[in-house]
Amino acid sequence: MAGLVAAAMTVTPSIPADKPPSAGELQRYAAALVDVVRAERTAQNGGAAAIAGQAVSPNAALVEVIKRHGFSRNRFNAISTIVEHDRALRRDVRTMAMRDRIGF
Repeated sequence: MAGLVAAAMTVTPSIPADKPPSAGELQRYAAALVDVVRAERTAQNGGAAAIAGQAVSPNAALVEVIKRHGFSRNRFNAISTIVEHDRALRRDVRTMAMRDRIGF
C-alpha cells in the first residue's frame, strides 16, 4: 500500500515519524489512499490529464489528491511509514479504506 504511493512520488522527503497520526488523520489517510489508487488506475487507463482534468504529470496529480485530503506530501509519507511498520494501524487503515470504498 505505502509502496504504491512511494513509487509514484519522485522525491522521498525526510520523514519525521515522531508524531503518530490522530484517529482523524487515519480516517483521512485511508480515504486518501482510496483516491490515490483510483487516480493511479485512471492514469494507467487514460493518462495523467484524465486525473485532474488538465495536463499535469501523474506525480503532480497524486500530490493534488493527497492535498485534497488535507495532507502535505511529507505528512502523508510520514503516516505511510508509520502505518507500514505498525501491523495494527495497517489493519485499521485497510478496514477504513474498505469502508470508504464500499460506503458503509
